[in-house]
Amino acid sequence: MSDPTQLPNTPESPKPDIGTYAAFAYGMVALGFTVYGTFWGEMHARGFFYNLGRGLVWPFTAFPVLGKIVGGILAVVFVIWIMSSSNSKSTD
Repeated sequence: MSDPTQLPNTPESPKPDIGTYAAFAYGMVALGFTVYGTFWGEMHARGFFYNLGRGLVWPFTAFPVLGKIVGGILAVVFVIWIMSSSNSKSTD
């Protein structure tokens, strides 16, 4: 017999993948950082939306060395981009 809880000729609902769970977990941690920062954090005087921004980039707030690494990578990419754009103009 078929499952009585499922209507006939209806497809099964898709099951969430690991990316969905990871995004949900990231969002919950970001919300936790936001609430903590708004009420009890060292930046509590800055307001909710300031702490929401900090909460959205919580890995860089929790691990300051990550911010320095990403900043260094972005600086190198920017210098390479500037150098490549100046080389392409000189060859025209």
